[in-house]
Amino acid sequence: MLKSLTLPIIITLLMHGFIVAALLIDWSGERTIIKRQTPKYVEAKLVTLEKPKAKPKPKVKQAPPPKKAIKPIIEAQPKEPPKVLNKDIVDPNKLAQEQQQLAEQRRLQAEKDKLLQNVVADITDAISDARENQQELSDAELANSHIALITQAIERNWSRPASARNGMKVELVLDLVPTGEVINVSVVKGSGNAAFDRSAVAAVKRAKQFPELQQLPPRVFQDTFRRFRMIFNPEDLRR
Repeated sequence: MLKSLTLPIIITLLMHGFIVAALLIDWSGERTIIKRQTPKYVEAKLVTLEKPKAKPKPKVKQAPPPKKAIKPIIEAQPKEPPKVLNKDIVDPNKLAQEQQQLAEQRRLQAEKDKLLQNVVADITDAISDARENQQELSDAELANSHIALITQAIERNWSRPASARNGMKVELVLDLVPTGEVINVSVVKGSGNAAFDRSAVAAVKRAKQFPELQQLPPRVFQDTFRRFRMIFNPEDLRR
């Protein structure tokens, strides 16, 4: 191990010795004059390097357009007339017979339709007549009930004259409006007793209005009470 370290130590000592000697020589001896050499100028030129040209791309050959297929020209051949088979031949007698049967069927169907229409019309008329009769009966009952109300109202406003006798009656005409108001009253056929006739007219005027008529349907009022004829025969004179 000592032998391996001896050589590096010796070399180190020698290097330090050389350095010390150089320093001693520099301080004690004369300075060595070093001549500077004149620099030589070198002529240089700027050379522009050209960029390498790109290689042209190889041209791609385009495929030629496909050739149009030439359709073969087919000449139209004349059509042959249809062949008439024996089964297509129509027997004129048979055709006439079929047409006659068809006409007969149509005639019978028309008669059935007409008969059915008549039956339906008769039923409709019967229903309509029944409804009208029912309506007339209902209107008549309604009118009679209001006639009784009017008669009672007039009798309540009647004053019996001294000359009145049993069995006396007078026929009057009353002009009314839908509100039941009396706008006029007159004698159509007198009783033969002027005092009794005047008492009947006076009783109607005192009644003035019959408000029950306002509840009547317009058709009933128009048919019966617009111009109302009545026979005034008070109950006192019916005995």
